[in-house]
Amino acid sequence: MSDLLRMEIFDCIAAVARPVHDFGDEFMSDDATAAVGLRAGFAPGRGFYCRGRFGVLGEAPAAVVQAVQGFLGPDLVATGWRVGGLSRHSRRVRSG
Repeated sequence: MSDLLRMEIFDCIAAVARPVHDFGDEFMSDDATAAVGLRAGFAPGRGFYCRGRFGVLGEAPAAVVQAVQGFLGPDLVATGWRVGGLSRHSRRVRSG
């Protein structure tokens, strides 16, 4: 790959990284999204997000969640996963 092409790729990444990040972050930081999590029994914070994003893993240890995701800091994921736990709503759904 030529240096000119490589620089164009890096320029593209620099130009789109923040808008793409902000788009996703706005959804999870939105008051309406937070209200859904609160109504489901989640405490304020990233627990609702982490359980929604990684809940397909079941009640896995935080280290497993950290290992399979690659885009958030490991401490943020571990804290969000632990704090999220099983919400009152998910316990009701599981118990029938």
